[in-house]
Amino acid sequence: MSIVNLSDKVSKFMMVMAAAWAFVLTFIIMADITSRGLFNAPLNGTREIVANSIVMIVFLQAGYAIRSRSMLKADFLIDLFAPPIRRILTVEVERPGRWATSGQCRGIAVSRDGESEGWRR
Repeated sequence: MSIVNLSDKVSKFMMVMAAAWAFVLTFIIMADITSRGLFNAPLNGTREIVANSIVMIVFLQAGYAIRSRSMLKADFLIDLFAPPIRRILTVEVERPGRWATSGQCRGIAVSRDGESEGWRR
């Protein structure tokens, strides 16, 4: 087995683990919402679990996304259109991601009092 095949198998396994954890995470969130609504007692630590899980899921799926040279997206509807329309739709769908990334690259961060801390540096 070559190192490339091993890398592919490891990255695919990590992607499957991230998807499984995201599935489990939905039940944790549903249990928190249900217990909050029915018993007025939310599950302790759900916010921390969700916050840490999002970071873990992103990093577990990053290897597969980089290795396959694609972002993880559901493009089955876009594939139904003709190639010129498909290109336009792909650009429009990816626009919010490019906008968010450019904002992060500029270092714009909003503080608690609403002022932009990124411009002070």
